[in-house]
Amino acid sequence: MEVNKKEKKIKTIKKTKKTITKKKENRGRPKAIKDEDLKKLEQAFSIGCTSREAIVHSGVKASTFYDYVRDHPEFSDRIELLKEKTPLKARMVVENALNKGDVNTAKWYLERKKRDEFSTQQLVDLTSQGEKIGIVINKIYESK
Repeated sequence: MEVNKKEKKIKTIKKTKKTITKKKENRGRPKAIKDEDLKKLEQAFSIGCTSREAIVHSGVKASTFYDYVRDHPEFSDRIELLKEKTPLKARMVVENALNKGDVNTAKWYLERKKRDEFSTQQLVDLTSQGEKIGIVINKIYESK
C-alpha cells in the first residue's frame, strides 16, 4: 500500500507541475502587436502606404505602433526596405515599356530624367535691376 501512496503522490506532483507550467505560459501582458497585425503592417508598407495608412489598415493603435517601432529597431529598418518595393516595381514597368519600344514612355522618361535637353518647359533667365529672375515658358510643338 505504501507504494500506491507514493505513486499517487508522484502523479499529483506531476499534474501540479504541468498546471504551473501552463499558467506561466499565459502569464503577463498580452503582446501589444500580434503576428497577424505585423503582417498587415508589412503588407501596407510594401505597397507604399504611409505609417498612418498602415496603422489604419492593421487596426493597431498609433501609440502602440510607434512604441513597437521604438522598441524594435529591426522592424523600423524592415519598414524602410518595404517602402522601396513600389518604386522598384514602377521602375520595372517603365523598363519593360521601354524594352517593348513604347515611344510615349520613352518621351515621358526623357522629359523627366534629361530635363535640360528634353523638357517641354524652358527656363529663361531675365535680369531685372541686377537680379536674375527665372521664368518658365512652355514650349509649343506643332505637329506637321
